[in-house]
Amino acid sequence: MFIIVVCLSVLVSACKLLVVKKYKFNQKFDFTTKAAYFGYLKEKKKFNLEDIIYPDSASVVNFFASLSLNKITVYYGCLVNDSVELKKSELLKENLSCAGRILADIRTRAGVIQRVDSNLVQRSGFHRYRFRSLVSGRVFNLNNSEKKFKILLVYGHSLGTYFDDYYREVYRYYQKYKNYIELYIITLDPVGTLSG
Repeated sequence: MFIIVVCLSVLVSACKLLVVKKYKFNQKFDFTTKAAYFGYLKEKKKFNLEDIIYPDSASVVNFFASLSLNKITVYYGCLVNDSVELKKSELLKENLSCAGRILADIRTRAGVIQRVDSNLVQRSGFHRYRFRSLVSGRVFNLNNSEKKFKILLVYGHSLGTYFDDYYREVYRYYQKYKNYIELYIITLDPVGTLSG
């Protein structure tokens, strides 16, 4: 019995190391310039830089705490404005990092709403935080968008490549419905430390 437990422990450790290595989890943020970071996001991640925002220095600690408290990994939510968001389904709430569930939730909830129905929305705390545009550095205002829904994703360099397919899938969905939807990516990386 002891040998089985030891073998299982070794197997689990090896699998964990393999996954960490394969998907580059916990990558060190070693960018020093905006040009290098922007180039990486544009070329490797295929992100539209104009759609990337970050919490400003006055909001970053509280925003990170809210992500942790609410168990948010990559999908912040689908918002109507900075104070109202679509409710997440019970299935999604069970696993907020499951890309398949996130996409299904977005498709189902945003797809069926022709008007904002109070049964499908709830208050959002997004308005409590201040964000800035990654490219311009200007204060970001979600309410400036005239689109019906705003999908907000969360990105961090330390997440590695594990969610890359998920980001691409959401982007394809956004492209299909961009007349009704805005897509924003909130970077958790320390962009304030970048020069130039």
